[in-house]
Amino acid sequence: RAMSFVQNFPFFSIILSLVCAVVSFAANARWARRLSIFLLSASVVLQGSVLVYCAVHHVRYYYMMGHYPAPWGNELTAGILESFLAMLFAGVMLLCVLGGMGRILRDVPADKQKLYWVMVDLAHVALMALCYTNDIFTGYVFIEVLTIASCALLSVRRGGRVLIASARYMIFALMGSGLFLIGVIFTYSVTGHLLFPQLHTAIAELWSTGGHRFSVTMSLGLITAGLAIKSGLFPFHLWMPDTYGQATPASSGILSGVVSKGYIVFLIKVIYQVIGIDVFAASGMADYVPDCYVYDTPFAYNDTAEYAAMAQTDFAKEIMAEAEAKDIKILALDWAYGARCFGTTDKPIYSAEDVKGLKIRIPSNQVLTTMVNALGASPIPMPWSDVYSGLETGVVDGLEASLGDYVDN
Repeated sequence: RAMSFVQNFPFFSIILSLVCAVVSFAANARWARRLSIFLLSASVVLQGSVLVYCAVHHVRYYYMMGHYPAPWGNELTAGILESFLAMLFAGVMLLCVLGGMGRILRDVPADKQKLYWVMVDLAHVALMALCYTNDIFTGYVFIEVLTIASCALLSVRRGGRVLIASARYMIFALMGSGLFLIGVIFTYSVTGHLLFPQLHTAIAELWSTGGHRFSVTMSLGLITAGLAIKSGLFPFHLWMPDTYGQATPASSGILSGVVSKGYIVFLIKVIYQVIGIDVFAASGMADYVPDCYVYDTPFAYNDTAEYAAMAQTDFAKEIMAEAEAKDIKILALDWAYGARCFGTTDKPIYSAEDVKGLKIRIPSNQVLTTMVNALGASPIPMPWSDVYSGLETGVVDGLEASLGDYVDN
């Protein structure tokens, strides 16, 4: 399907913000103020248009900036949630500057007002990028842009306590940025990827096979800690009150209302789109009782009756006893959800030869990973929520699942 003009709006928002920042720097304070208000107003309309488009068409899409794949190009992701948050951030920023305009003109020295509006533009572009980016290093770049812009918005007001609050904000923000960057470097060294979908796939595969679990845990812990420090999450909240109290009201509203929330939104994106909530919440029984993998072994049973008979053997009773020793109660081993099978977008599967070379979605499971590799295909661990978009965009060519999963999803 051809791309709609509206689907370009996230990209237009980022470019428009950068252009406005440059023009504002060259203009006088009055025109810089007008340009920032125009930018924020236009951004609300642009993000609202994307939100309506995604809601009406029930779509979440990937946008390749410059039409170049990684690592030369960059990628955005837009859907209902991303566009809603971007619209909300732009709207809150617009209300903050309009409501606090009188204090901005009074608190900010005349020779610095132009720079104030440049920082508003840069804070806006950083928030838009954090909402839409599909690249973790691009996220880091705009985290730093947001940090610098936030410190400038805070320190522009005169006063010794303001400078102390600004210095404290900068120190803690840079600590958070440093931890985040170290985490990104570790993650890249382990996975070799920076885009969210590829990172998610690589981390899921490493987790399912048990490879580099300690390194993955450490890198993701550093990323989480860095963003927690920057957003002032507990127990890092103690340094935040002076930041909000000493800024001019518009800046305080921007810092507390959208900047800290922008970091939290990006942290949630990392947890769900990079780490994968299934890594934490959907661990299989075999992760605790490895012998359970015998029930996932492909092509091991001729029919359901043979499978059910296996569940009544002494070996099955040993598995259940091992699970109970780990405080896990297995209610049944002979419950079947339907035969597992392959499905593809356009290529019928008649034999094992037809699977070769395909990118196949699988759940995070070591046995299924081994099976797909043995068939000559590429296993792509992926949660169900991403399967439809993965098939639509070509991230995967097909999937392996049970018949019940096909019907239910």
